Amino acid sequence: MTPKDLYSKKFIDKINTLSKKNSNRIFIILGQAELITTDNKEEYFADLDTFKINGNETIFNKDWFTKVFTILNLSKDLHILSYIQFSYLIHYIDPSFFIDRVIILKDNLRQLFPITKDEYLEKGEEENIEIRPEKLPIYQAEQVAINGKYYYSVKTPIKSFISIDVFEEKKELKKSSDSDIKCIDITSDPYSIDIFFNECLEQKTPVNRVLVKLHKKQPLNPAITIILKELNHFLSHFDGELLFLDETSITQEYKISETTVDLLHQFWGKTSNFRDISVYKNPDTGNEISKISQGLIVDTIIKEYKNSLQGKPCRDLFLTAPTGAGKSLLFQLPAFYISTKGDVTIVISPLIALMKDQVNAIITELPV
Repeated sequence: MTPKDLYSKKFIDKINTLSKKNSNRIFIILGQAELITTDNKEEYFADLDTFKINGNETIFNKDWFTKVFTILNLSKDLHILSYIQFSYLIHYIDPSFFIDRVIILKDNLRQLFPITKDEYLEKGEEENIEIRPEKLPIYQAEQVAINGKYYYSVKTPIKSFISIDVFEEKKELKKSSDSDIKCIDITSDPYSIDIFFNECLEQKTPVNRVLVKLHKKQPLNPAITIILKELNHFLSHFDGELLFLDETSITQEYKISETTVDLLHQFWGKTSNFRDISVYKNPDTGNEISKISQGLIVDTIIKEYKNSLQGKPCRDLFLTAPTGAGKSLLFQLPAFYISTKGDVTIVISPLIALMKDQVNAIITELPV
C-alpha cells in the first residue's frame, strides 16, 4: 500500500462506518479528492466527472447545480461530494437546506492542498495581498507558491455542518539527536508540516525518519502537537517516523580534525591556532555563555558541505558574534577547502568596505 492508497482508504473507511448509522447522508471530502479511489462506489458519487478537479463557476455553473441537486434529492444509502463541489452547491442554495444531511470528512493533517501552476493566480504589481483576488475560486481562502510548487488553503463554510477528522489515531514522537536525517523547522516555517505531508503523498513511500525542530522559547501550539502525533501514526504504516530533535549543548571538549588543522596551517602559517568564540550555550533556553573553538565551526561547515555532495540532509548554521571575534575565518577556511574540490563559495556581506578589506587581506597576506 502506498501513502496515496492509505489516504484514500482512511476516507472510504470513515464513510463506510458512518453510513451504517444513517442512510441518505451526504459525505463531503474536505481533502485531496484526486487521491480518493472511486471504484466500487461509483453510484454514490453525485458527479464523478467533476469530483477530482479544481474549478470555478465555468465548470460548476447553474446547469451543473441543477443536475447535482436533483441527484442529491434521490434517496440512496449515501452520497459523496468533494469539498469543491459542495462549496459551489451551497453557493446556489441556502446551506441550511443540507444542514441535517451533510457530514464533512476533513483531512486534518494539513492546511495546504496542491494545485497546478496553471491554476495558480499570479499577483499583479498593484494587487494588495490582503485583498482576495476576484478570480480565486470560492472554496479557496488563498494561494501560495513555495519552492516552485503551488498550493491553496481552504475557505470553510460559515454554516455549522458536522465535521469529523479522518486521521484520528496518534503515535507519540520520540527524541533523536541524529543530525544526518531530514529536519523540518515547524516554528520558523509555518508551512513545513503541510509541505512535508504533500511530499509524502507524491511518492510511493515517505521519508523513513524525519526530525522535527522546536524552539523551546516558543511553546508548541497544542493543536500542532496533535497533528504531529497523527502524522506520525500515518507514517508508521510505511516504517516512517517523526522524531523531535534532541539538541545537545555546545561541545566544549572537542578535538579538531587533522584535515582542518592542516588547512589552517597551510593558509595562516604553522604557528597559527584556532581561537575560542564566546556564544550562547543554548539560546533557546537561556543566556548562559560558553566558549566554542573556531575549529569546531569550520569542521561542521565542511562536514555539511560533504553531506551535500553525497546527497545527504544538510543543515544551516547561524552564528552571531561581536566585531573582532573571528567570524571571517569561519567562512574563509571552508571556502579555501571547497575551492580545492572545484566548487565555489558565495559570501554575502552588507558592508562594501569590509568586503574589500577581507579580499585585500586574502590577496596580500596568504601564501599562493
